Amino acid sequence: LTKAEAAAKILKSQCLVELELRSSHTKYEAFINGNLGPGDDFYVRASFNYKPCIMEANSHRSIDSSIPISALPISSGDIFHVTDSLLGGSFTSWLARKVSPGVSDLGSIPSYEKAAQLLKSQISSTCSTDESKLYLRVVQLDSYPYPRPVIIYGPLADKAMRLLVEEVSTIEDTDGEPRFEAPPISGAPPQQDDIFSCSLSSTSPGVIRLSAIQVK
Repeated sequence: LTKAEAAAKILKSQCLVELELRSSHTKYEAFINGNLGPGDDFYVRASFNYKPCIMEANSHRSIDSSIPISALPISSGDIFHVTDSLLGGSFTSWLARKVSPGVSDLGSIPSYEKAAQLLKSQISSTCSTDESKLYLRVVQLDSYPYPRPVIIYGPLADKAMRLLVEEVSTIEDTDGEPRFEAPPISGAPPQQDDIFSCSLSSTSPGVIRLSAIQVK
């Protein structure tokens, strides 16, 4: 749960709420040293456009007048790293930084509910706005965990494949692992020593059978 979701559940509860305190020396030390952060750490992709008003000092006006943090402009497809979903104790703003495309300074972006209100004021009142679709939760990956296919067409396809496998793979340090691998032509896995020579030979028809594609 985010801070805002946890606070909303507590406020909406009609029953007696019991809070359990647990000892955590590492988090306590991080809190004392100011390294714990606001408490949230998640990524969202925006599916709407938002352009905040510009003040006289060429800075964007904040989303909530009680929060002195400038709002960030939003374009559909932008990815933000949210570090506080209860900014200033308000359910209207999140503290975030755009991480893709490009990186921005810290600023505020509207929460689910506030974004829905802003969009409703711009479109017809008869149109419904689904709050759950305004932001899509995403995760940050240091590297793509699955191989991505590169399909090459043309009379020089075999030559291009050979260059990718034999030369491009040695340009950057990849801890001994090739950056490109040639798929087998048949369903039978070739030997490790001749995987490239078998699949990239001059007699290769350039056709990959469906049985050779393995999904792991």
